[in-house]
Amino acid sequence: SDITAIETHLASIRTQLGARALQFGGIACRSSFSFGLAHFPHDGVDLDALVACADKRLYAMKAEKK
Repeated sequence: SDITAIETHLASIRTQLGARALQFGGIACRSSFSFGLAHFPHDGVDLDALVACADKRLYAMKAEKK
């Protein structure tokens, strides 16, 4: 489905971004990235509902990484 394809693509982006060391003043830094994804209309039909869903998923993803 389109939703699965989007989720797979975002997971790939997160992996690629996290694999790269960023250079700041000669210091290598690594980052991690989390995304909160909401699907219209499945997760909500208005902006507030979609943002709330995306926010919930963002923090769930962050908690899984700990």
